[in-house]
Amino acid sequence: MIKFRTKVVVPYILEKGNIETPDTTQVIVLAKDSSQDVTRAKGTTPPTDTESGYARQATFLDTDVAAGNHALYVNLGDEDSCQFEKLGEVSTNDLVAGVLSADGTGRALFEADFFDTATLQSKIDEGAFTEGTVDALFATGAIDSDILKSGSITSDRLVNPHAYDAGAPAKGTLRVASDVVEAQTVTIGSDVYEVEVVDTDTTDDTANSDFDNTTDPLTVTGAVTSYSNITFATGKLIRIENEMLRVTAVNGDDVTFSRGVSGTTPATHADANDIIEGDGIDGGSTIAVGLVSTLTPAVFTPALVDDINNDGTENVKATSLQSGNEMLLETADSPGGTVAASADTTALAETLGGANNEWDTAALRSGRVAGSRRMSLITHTLDQTELNLGVARISFPFTVAGFLALVYDANGVLKGDLTNQITSTSNRVEIDDTGATDFADTDVIHVLAWN
Repeated sequence: MIKFRTKVVVPYILEKGNIETPDTTQVIVLAKDSSQDVTRAKGTTPPTDTESGYARQATFLDTDVAAGNHALYVNLGDEDSCQFEKLGEVSTNDLVAGVLSADGTGRALFEADFFDTATLQSKIDEGAFTEGTVDALFATGAIDSDILKSGSITSDRLVNPHAYDAGAPAKGTLRVASDVVEAQTVTIGSDVYEVEVVDTDTTDDTANSDFDNTTDPLTVTGAVTSYSNITFATGKLIRIENEMLRVTAVNGDDVTFSRGVSGTTPATHADANDIIEGDGIDGGSTIAVGLVSTLTPAVFTPALVDDINNDGTENVKATSLQSGNEMLLETADSPGGTVAASADTTALAETLGGANNEWDTAALRSGRVAGSRRMSLITHTLDQTELNLGVARISFPFTVAGFLALVYDANGVLKGDLTNQITSTSNRVEIDDTGATDFADTDVIHVLAWN
């Protein structure tokens, strides 16, 4: 039986298409849908955004790109407004501003300053790295605690490891042992607080339900006209019943008040209540501390504290202690805010004439900014040579600013504190063997030093 083998020849298919202009860009149309919208096209120029006539998810092949670059586009728009995006590339619009950018070939790039110190610090300040986000990184395995424990990060890979030093707030103490007198002052930097006895009846009474509320701040419309016996000026104190109010702004006939100042409490005041005033400390750097008739430390100091924390401009926080006989002043992150470490040396002064009414210092002191500190603990066993010399010397890899030292016998029993027998010179401490604690050549000395 004779078998014949047939050879089938498949002709080469050339995708020519038709040259058309669906909207404004001329392309070679390869296929359309039943609505005559282009579903596949090619050419040297991709259609521009908002052109019509291209089906959703239509593709366009750019025949004019250089080798190594992406050439296929897809329509992310619709038939009435196209939006062809190149596949395989990242556009700037796809990225979070300030994190990545895209170059001309579509590669995603970090911005130049993404990892510089200032940028990282701002990200920390903005909360990009918080305890919560770090916990989340551990939880998802991005930071594996087992990896850290296994020694992947070892001490020899850390350069000059430091201990965090939280710093210390600068502080001063005002002692108020005697009654104060009107017009006496307490000065903190640029703020001057003056004793103001608010006891003069203006003969004006509350009206129009202007003060029948606890709104703070409170703006009274037409106050200048309604209460014509009062000369309103910024900083002036008035008193209605037991509440002190401070004028913070005068705008034409309208007056704005800060409520419940000098340690008093905002309250609602019915009409026909007396409006009482002081002698008129008005603005500038002087802040009136309002009192009525009792001028004792127990009354004055809490009023002063309230005005420092709520009306002052210096970054300090005041606290009344010892039933008003003392006021502690500490540096803070804002006036009356959270106590904060600072090396601030703001000047302090007073004109309080009573016996023992005075600051303990002429300026804030003992403060230190937060930072880092190098620390080292060295254990040193004494030998006979050192005993013969009468001194043991221990060196540290930094200049020693402070230290603590204890000595133990061979059994680990504490023999004494050596701090009074040690002096520091540059990067070393020297332990004198002629002090109160006598050494043996089996004693062990532990010295903790810091810079």
